[in-house]
Order: sequence, then structure tokens, then C-alpha cells
Amino acid sequence: MIKRFFATKVFSDTSDDKPIELMPTRQVENKLRALQDDLRDFKSASKNFRATIMDFAVPAARHAGSGGDEDCDDFADRALRARKKQWVAAQVYGAVRFIPPTSNAVERLFSKARHVLSLHRHNMLPIRLEMLMFL
Repeated sequence: MIKRFFATKVFSDTSDDKPIELMPTRQVENKLRALQDDLRDFKSASKNFRATIMDFAVPAARHAGSGGDEDCDDFADRALRARKKQWVAAQVYGAVRFIPPTSNAVERLFSKARHVLSLHRHNMLPIRLEMLMFL
């Protein structure tokens, strides 16, 4: 949000007094810039710390479990959830298997529509367009 403020500050209208009253002063802007720099340093330190901790956390988690029981449960849960999602999707789109492909007449209609509605035919009256499309 602070980045957005400094990015959009250039485009703010300074001719009207009402928005200027709501804008922060130079002193507050300087504090915001300092906070932004501190936040950037904190984020980089946090990422470095997290990367260092992950080297030790992953092997400890492997040894803490009792065999592969947790992995099997996770796999079973995932399989059941995937099956349920497929079943729900089949309910929502049940008749998709029975939709016939488009016929040649419909394909011709679409190709005529593309030709009739091209940029060269903009001055056509609506009744003429209807006649060409459906007759």
C-alpha cells in the first residue's frame, strides 16, 4: 500500500485544496519511506531465516512421524476428495455426454454471420441482416 501511495502521488491533482488537506506532509512522507525501507529489510531477513530453518525442519518432520501411516491417510483423503469432486461435476454437467455435435447447417450459419458482420457491412439495415441470416 505504501508502494502504491508513492507510485500514484505523482498523478495527484495539486490544484484543488481539499485533496491537499488529506495528503500527508513531507515529514510523514519521510517517515513512510523509512518504514518502507525497514519493511523491505525485515522481509529479506524473514526470507533468509525461513530458508535457513527449512533445512532443519524438513528432516525433523520426517523422523517425527511413525512410518508412512500419515502419508497413506493423506493419500486416501485426497483420493476420496478427488472422487467426490468428479461425482459433483458429473451431477452438474450430467447431460454433456448427450449433446450432439454442431450440424453443417449451423456451421454455415456461423460462417455467414462472420462474413455478414464483417467491417465492410456496417451500413446494412437490420431487416436486411435478418433476411441474410435466417432465410
